Amino acid sequence: MKRSLLKQKTVMQIGRDYHCEVLSQPLLADYTSIGIGGKAPFMLLLKEMKSMEGLLNQLAGENLPRRILGRGTKLIVRDEGVKDIVISLSKLPTAPRFSGNRVSVASGYPISRLVREAAAKGLSGIEFAIGIPGSVGGAVRLNASSFGGCMEEVVSEVTLFSPGKGVIKRKKSEIGFAYRSTSLGKDEVILSATITLKPSSSWKIQKEISYLQKLRRERQPIGQKTAGCIFKNPPGISAGHLIDALGLKGLAFGGAVVSKKHGNFIINRHSSTAKEVLALIELIKEKVYKALRVELEEEVIIW
Repeated sequence: MKRSLLKQKTVMQIGRDYHCEVLSQPLLADYTSIGIGGKAPFMLLLKEMKSMEGLLNQLAGENLPRRILGRGTKLIVRDEGVKDIVISLSKLPTAPRFSGNRVSVASGYPISRLVREAAAKGLSGIEFAIGIPGSVGGAVRLNASSFGGCMEEVVSEVTLFSPGKGVIKRKKSEIGFAYRSTSLGKDEVILSATITLKPSSSWKIQKEISYLQKLRRERQPIGQKTAGCIFKNPPGISAGHLIDALGLKGLAFGGAVVSKKHGNFIINRHSSTAKEVLALIELIKEKVYKALRVELEEEVIIW
């Protein structure tokens, strides 16, 4: 009990030192787009990016493990929660900084908002990300892609915190982009990204954005509690097509159900638990492998 109290005082003090809002025992279901997950011991809501390096160093010095939470859109948190301190980037106010056709943007900034701001300035190339509900940092780390475009095509440099090295920069050629992944280490924290776009007509860009939004509404369960696409696409075919071909749309396990609009989405329909969602994921994988001998791999991150 005394150790727990000491830890609480330490975390509270660290939070104050680095201008964070500190939450005790936050329910992580409230911070994920699918709306499931247990508690964390503490959440530190960072309010200024300049505090990030000191905060991470301080936590490491106190031997307090941490996790970074962006907008929680590709995340499934288990019902028992996590034992690590969660650092949330959701309250960072940093606005994108435009210079010519380049923009520097903080990792916690909503990627869809960036698309709109770039469009307003007549900058094209990132329209594919409209409607993606995540943050810039998450989009970079997972090399988010949609409608034929991907982050690899627009990212020119990333600033990150690397344990033992501090704040460093990596150029695109050093990041190691791949399908739905990068070579960035799990302990490396993306602080910001520099994105290079192309000048174009704002009217033309807005027309493309409207078209892509229409497609997304037609094809995906927009407005429902999901974690986005659950599985990576196997080579040459979409995971959603395989799931649809086997008649698995509408398949349910407890409160979790496969979307009838897109087979690669699982909806938290009736106060689902992580246990139910993960069980449904395993069931889909088993059925696809048994019928087609294709092994599906999760795209979502599981805590």
